Amino acid sequence: MIFSSEILLHVISFFLALHKEEESILTKNPTKRKKLL
Repeated sequence: MIFSSEILLHVISFFLALHKEEESILTKNPTKRKKLL
């Protein structure tokens, strides 16, 4: 149980970091944002 929750924590932190990275890219490049939408 402890092992699986640790993996879940790593996955969540990874996705949060990925999301923040994507947001910074989108705010820096408005042209990319339009292409993604």
